[in-house]
Amino acid sequence: MLVRMSSSVIVLLALIADRSTAADSANEIPSAATVAKEPKRPSTLAPTVTYLELWSFLHAKDAELPKVLYIPKAPDEDDSAAEPPEPPSWLTSAAMAYKEGRKYKVKFAVVAAKDAARVAKRFGHDEERLPLLIGCQMNGDAGGTAHTLSRGEMIAGGGATVKSVKAFAGELVSGSLTNEGEGATPLPAFPEPTRPRKQSSASLEEFTHESLPLSCYENAARPLCVLAVLGQPAGQGCPSAVGRLAQKFRNDKNVGFGCVGAAGQKEFLNAFGLSSAELPALLAVKGGKRPRMARMPGTLTDELAPATAFVDGLIGGGTSFSRLSDGLPSLEPPYLLDKDEM
Repeated sequence: MLVRMSSSVIVLLALIADRSTAADSANEIPSAATVAKEPKRPSTLAPTVTYLELWSFLHAKDAELPKVLYIPKAPDEDDSAAEPPEPPSWLTSAAMAYKEGRKYKVKFAVVAAKDAARVAKRFGHDEERLPLLIGCQMNGDAGGTAHTLSRGEMIAGGGATVKSVKAFAGELVSGSLTNEGEGATPLPAFPEPTRPRKQSSASLEEFTHESLPLSCYENAARPLCVLAVLGQPAGQGCPSAVGRLAQKFRNDKNVGFGCVGAAGQKEFLNAFGLSSAELPALLAVKGGKRPRMARMPGTLTDELAPATAFVDGLIGGGTSFSRLSDGLPSLEPPYLLDKDEM
């Protein structure tokens, strides 16, 4: 018998089928290929350190604490791109025993496998002996003593290994491991992290009639003032040669550099024994009760070697100064100068 179903019944059956299919899809277990691999978090109990990080691990933070280093087997050439292995469970179990809250009694670390052979050699061991467990006692002066746990105790396995490592760390804490004991060797040196040298900023200023006495003649912080006397009006700045010279000697705190535009400054030039034809000239002046000056032979050019030799002689004491009996001259304000002379 033919049964006719209404359109509403057909729609209801279709909805039930769709929901059943969706539920089945939700309950499916995704394959390993479709699951994104979660990155492993580095161990805080036994972090991995590279060869270049060993100095900081041993001597920087918590420098006074004993350190335990696990040096694993060096990877084969085929495994060079493999992920670094997790620290052995027996190592983290032993490390847990020497951590109370956020405080440590012993710091543990695992040497990066790629550096294992190199680090082992620094401790005086061949690569064939890996893996190794090294205990380090610090002496507070980037040195100390290294102790090696016997291989038999380390590879015993299970709870026996944990017990041996705990006891080994305990001896490091108590100091019962002596410098002359079996397996004791001086702690090898590792390269310190590079520290960029802080460079001083170059001292360079175009002096005016107001700033010359204060910033050059009477500058107690930089009592030696190297002064470029230029045949140009004030306000045009110092030439690049003076800037390069100041940059070269920027770390010498006693020397300041500057320039003056001396066009039309006849009295100023005469006081230094200069004529306009001899400009630009490089001078060195010292203020105080007995003001003195020195002059670089020739004129100032873009060639830095003569100026460098002049300043080197000033700093090293090889350059003689002449006394200025009339004192150090002043600059006339630009508005008082004869415009025709400029």
